[in-house]
Amino acid sequence: MNIPRIGFSLPSYGPYAGPEAIAEVARAAERFGFDSVSLSERLLLPAGPDWRNEARLPEAYVWDPLETLTWAAAHTSRIRLATGIVNALFQPPLILARRLATLDRLSGGRLDVGIGQGWLPEEFTATGVPAGRRGAGFEEHIAAMRACWGPDPVEYEGKFYL
Repeated sequence: MNIPRIGFSLPSYGPYAGPEAIAEVARAAERFGFDSVSLSERLLLPAGPDWRNEARLPEAYVWDPLETLTWAAAHTSRIRLATGIVNALFQPPLILARRLATLDRLSGGRLDVGIGQGWLPEEFTATGVPAGRRGAGFEEHIAAMRACWGPDPVEYEGKFYL
C-alpha cells in the first residue's frame, strides 16, 4: 500500500520568515512526522504598472531556497529537504550542480530537487538569460549538471554550455 507523503512549506517570506522561524518550523515538522520541508524559488516580482499578479505570488521572496534548506538541514536529522522548484536557467549548470551536491552531502543525502526553467519574463531580463533558452537550453542545462555529478574529469560541451 502506498502511504501518502506529506510535506510542509518553510516560512520564506513575510513577517514570520527568519532564521529562528525556519529552524523552529523545520524541527516541528520533523517532530510531528512530516516527510519533508520545502521551498520554491522566485527571484523577483515586477514593479511596473502593467504587472498583474494573477498567479497570486507572495509580495516578497526573501530567502534563497538552497541556503534556507541548508539551514533547515542543520537543525534537523531525518526530514527530507525539497525544492518545490529551483529555476535552473538562472544559474550556470556548474554552480547549481555544486550547490545542490553540497546541500545533499551536508544533509546526509536528504535532498529532493524539483527544477524548472522559469516563466516570468522579468526574471530572464534580470539574470541576463535569454527567454529563448527555455526548452532545448533547459534540457542541455540538465545534461551539463548530470555531467558535473559524474566521474572526474568533468567534460561537457553543448550549444549553450561548455
